Amino acid sequence: MKKSFIIISVLILALSIFFTACGKSNIIVNNYGDTHVAVTDDDGNILQDAWGNAIIEETDENGCKITKQYQFPEKITNKRNTKIENAVVKINVPKNWKVEENTSFIRLVHNGDCSKTSSSTCQIEVGYQNNLTLQEVYNNYMVSVVKLASLGNDIKNIKEDEVTLMGKNAKVISYSVESSNSDIYYFAIENVGAMIEIKAYIFDDCYTLDSITELISSCATVKELPTFSFATEPTQKFTQVGENTTTTENIESEIEN
Repeated sequence: MKKSFIIISVLILALSIFFTACGKSNIIVNNYGDTHVAVTDDDGNILQDAWGNAIIEETDENGCKITKQYQFPEKITNKRNTKIENAVVKINVPKNWKVEENTSFIRLVHNGDCSKTSSSTCQIEVGYQNNLTLQEVYNNYMVSVVKLASLGNDIKNIKEDEVTLMGKNAKVISYSVESSNSDIYYFAIENVGAMIEIKAYIFDDCYTLDSITELISSCATVKELPTFSFATEPTQKFTQVGENTTTTENIESEIEN
């Protein structure tokens, strides 16, 4: 009887440790194996500042809980790679597109018959730049395009435009690459702290400016980041990570399946 009681007690203890481990808050693990606790809101979203940095909790030298900024990963996805986000944008991967898993940043590639050229795949890349204005981001890219065009006759039909993308004002540079029969669309999107950049590489005229703008707007949303910085003060209670959490790049984060 005593032996059975000991066995049952050990099992209960083991189960309690298991469930305690499974109930951890959002954990960020950097490239050196250091772990940080990410602060989340009531819906489990990681809190961020105006520049897209994640907010983490640490204990200072006085033993007080404080918050500080931490660089948000270039991308995090759910287990099925149907949802993806970076510091500034959330995306529901559109039909006939998939996440390119072999990059550290957001790249979507077309998995259907977007291109008649077997060696080419239409793709969309999403990034951002901090502490620059919309015009600065736009000008930097335009300079690079003009430099490329000056090297030969491969870059054609350089055009400028303005559109509304994901509900935001966006400046657009488009041009054709003759050697690959492709059109490149570069969007610089107005945002408060982190300027968003989207590059779409389209082969064989599968999408136009209007259709690629419509596609991106239908599946992507800009995160509403706060316009203030977080102070070093005690943080709110954390939201537990669910069982289906995926680790992608250097973060464990729950994105709704």
